[in-house]
Amino acid sequence: MSDLLPARQVLDLTGMLTPRRGKKLPFPKFNGRPKIWPMFPALTSISTPSPRLHCCPKNTDSTINRFPYVIAMSTQHYLLTILLLLFLPFVTWSQRSFLDILSQYETWDNHAIAPTQGNGFLIGNDLKFPPADWERHGFYLSKYDSCGLIAWSKAYGSPDQALFFSDLTELSNGDAIAMGQTGFDNLFLMRIDPDGNVLNLFTYDTSNGDQNYNLDVHNGKVMVFGSYYADNGSRNFLLVVNEDGQIDWAKSFHPRLGAGGAISCGDGSFVCVNGNMVYKVNESGNLEWSQEIVSLSPEAANLSKPVESGNGYVLAVRNPERASQYLIKLNRSGQVQWQSDEIPSGFLASSVDRLSNGNLVLVNAQPIDGEGLSGGAPLLAEFTPDGTLVQQYGFELDNFGRFTAPVCRAGDNGSLTIKGSYYDQGNFDYIIRLKPEEDLSCAGYPYEDVLSEHTSLDLRSASANVSNLRFSSADTTEVQVIDLGLNPENYCEKTVDDGVMDFSDRLQCVDTLTFTPPFAEATYLWEDGSTNGQRILKAPGQYLLKATTCRTKFDIDIELELGLCPCTYYIPNAFSPNGDGVNDQFQAFATCAFTSYDLQIFNRWGELLHRSQTPEDGWDGRSRGRLLEQGMYMYALKYSWEVKPGVFQDRMETGTVAIVR
Repeated sequence: MSDLLPARQVLDLTGMLTPRRGKKLPFPKFNGRPKIWPMFPALTSISTPSPRLHCCPKNTDSTINRFPYVIAMSTQHYLLTILLLLFLPFVTWSQRSFLDILSQYETWDNHAIAPTQGNGFLIGNDLKFPPADWERHGFYLSKYDSCGLIAWSKAYGSPDQALFFSDLTELSNGDAIAMGQTGFDNLFLMRIDPDGNVLNLFTYDTSNGDQNYNLDVHNGKVMVFGSYYADNGSRNFLLVVNEDGQIDWAKSFHPRLGAGGAISCGDGSFVCVNGNMVYKVNESGNLEWSQEIVSLSPEAANLSKPVESGNGYVLAVRNPERASQYLIKLNRSGQVQWQSDEIPSGFLASSVDRLSNGNLVLVNAQPIDGEGLSGGAPLLAEFTPDGTLVQQYGFELDNFGRFTAPVCRAGDNGSLTIKGSYYDQGNFDYIIRLKPEEDLSCAGYPYEDVLSEHTSLDLRSASANVSNLRFSSADTTEVQVIDLGLNPENYCEKTVDDGVMDFSDRLQCVDTLTFTPPFAEATYLWEDGSTNGQRILKAPGQYLLKATTCRTKFDIDIELELGLCPCTYYIPNAFSPNGDGVNDQFQAFATCAFTSYDLQIFNRWGELLHRSQTPEDGWDGRSRGRLLEQGMYMYALKYSWEVKPGVFQDRMETGTVAIVR
């Protein structure tokens, strides 16, 4: 840490920086590429209350004012307070958009994406050729951070047997599970830590022809949906294990009719798709209902994996006669609630997910001449929760070749990741990160191509023979791991925005302040050339700082004033809006009356959730009438009080508060 010197003096790190006066000097420019890290990494979700969290006192003096959202402090310790101005739309999510081409290694079409904590994501696929000197088939996994950079990329294989990849998901503690099939037709689940290191690999066997479609996880239960070979043909199964790989139960359902997929629902149940069949299974493995789309043959249905939406389940259906796709929603009893418009598409199956705002997205490929397993460049269609088409988006990538197997997964704050492959003298992966309606990457564009008539849809109830299955498991497979060093080609440059922050404070009882930067990791440049983030500043004065995060360059204006000693106040940093009458609202307590204040509450990406201009209006943990999830939130509060008759003092504060449920 160094002390900031006057802007026009020679830098002397041993001296106290006396603030400059008068006209602001221009910022020097950064040379080279800054090190980039996610913004506000401390403001990620919390799983358990911190032992340092403290809530409102049970007994309070009636003379103490109550208002929300201030950091607890005493008259012996003073911190710089932060006002985030209306430039916060620049930082509503971590990385706005990019398009990466992964052309170092040829792959197959077994794509998977798993959102991770902190707004990053994992990707995976089979490698067409074994890496290094491996003799058997393997796959790769790669982790992108929230800035759109690859944190690590690794290949996984085994000298004992081939490993064929199919899906992956993240667990609540940040570990992940990759799923696939061995060369001996057994299933495998491989658990890795957040850095990609293998923790264990379990194989599961119930027949001579076990196959898996996908996996999902909910409340510590990992679901595997697939098929196995029985005496009377291939049949679907659900296998449920805990996060340590121990089997809970496994059951058999319908005969295998074609491709399939399944999801774990919020109530613990499972909704499965198999050919032209959709059925629901409760958390114990008992069949609740089963519906057959009789207007489509099992081979031609090409239904997508469903996604839970509101009070039902949404999936994409292919119309083989018109080479088009549309969405349908089934209620919790399996009855059709709505059917969307049809859009032309070039690939047999779609990928569907739900954005954080509740809208639905469908990903496929643009139609091209001829039928087959490939299409033109990717297409994206966005629908409202009731199935109304909002917009279609295409990507100008036709010069790459033919595209196959696109999948999508939604992330935080409306973000979406699309992954697929294209063929150009080899099969290679691509990654598109975007935000529909706001940031489509350099290749994205809106368009409209909707078919005028709806396809008739006919469903009927279908029976199923449910039986218990016995799986054996083992953890004896040796796993090889090598670093791949993926270096993607940035077809679209990652966007970097400009932003402004005003930091102001009136120091009370002292004339120096230790400035701590607002971002845990960033590059910093003060007007005197110092690159230290933390500095000792002297009041009164004005200072300029340039901070560069992975996607925003901030001009930070710091203004310090000398003031009188403040009144005493206390602000909790946690509350529990659960309706029990105790700590249900976030409020502050002070020994002085406030003459004005303006409170704003944000999520970790800067989205405004609540605003109040009356001290009595506490925050109940809602935004737009919706209960928010447990986690950390940030506030900015501007307020004033009368320090003595006719003399008023203004202050700006920021801090964090935890919702604990």
